[in-house]
Amino acid sequence: MSKKREVQVIDNKQKNGMRVQKGDRIVEMSPEVSVQMVNDLITLGTQLVSETGRVTVEYFETQANMYYGKLNAFISNQTLKSEERRMILQQMEKLTDKYVELINTTDDIEKREQLKSTYEFFSDKQSKLYMEALITDSKTRIPKKPKLLSGLRNLFLRNNK
Repeated sequence: MSKKREVQVIDNKQKNGMRVQKGDRIVEMSPEVSVQMVNDLITLGTQLVSETGRVTVEYFETQANMYYGKLNAFISNQTLKSEERRMILQQMEKLTDKYVELINTTDDIEKREQLKSTYEFFSDKQSKLYMEALITDSKTRIPKKPKLLSGLRNLFLRNNK
């Protein structure tokens, strides 16, 4: 063997045991010890895979639950805002209908012009509020899906430090 850190396992068929060599050191094991050691390694490997798999599944489940929680909150908020905008439009429609009715039933030309200017003032005000609400709402973005694999990689990197 050329390297000190290299481990070599040699099957010793005469004794049915195992011989392990690392550098100048040589360890010979009986068949019973060899079997026990291999079984322990298999058990340890199985536990490691199981534990890592459980952590991974829990991580993805947590991230998905967080994302869908944000998404459901976003949808609920947008539904509420949509209902509010619908109500504003209904109020504007009622306001328009009432002013049209008042303007059509008024015989006095001066009063009619005053009603028209009052209607324009209030409808402009309502339209401005509605448009400002739309602009503000358009800035709210749908929650982005998390980058799960990079987050998982960072999780393992933090645990290794």
